Amino acid sequence: MQYKRLFFAGDAVHILPPTGAKDLNTAVKDVQVLARAFDDYYDNDRLDKLNNYTTSCLTHIWQAQEFGIYMTSLLHKMDISTNCDCSN
Repeated sequence: MQYKRLFFAGDAVHILPPTGAKDLNTAVKDVQVLARAFDDYYDNDRLDKLNNYTTSCLTHIWQAQEFGIYMTSLLHKMDISTNCDCSN
C-alpha cells in the first residue's frame, strides 16, 4: 500500500466485491491508520508507523476480503447441475 514515500488508500489499493459493502469502511480505516502515522511523524519525528503502514492495514483488508467472498458466495449461488444450451 506504499511505494517508498508514496502512500495509497481505499480503492486505489484494494477492490472488494460490492456484495460485502466494505469499500467505504476499509477506505476510512486506511486513512485513519495513515493519518495517525503522519501525526506521529510530524509530532514526534518518528517514521516507524509510516514504515509499517502496509502491515498495519493488511489485517483489516484481509478480513474485509474474506467477508466479501463469503457474502458473494452466500448471495450468488450457482447451480451447475442445470444444463444450459448456450449455442443460440
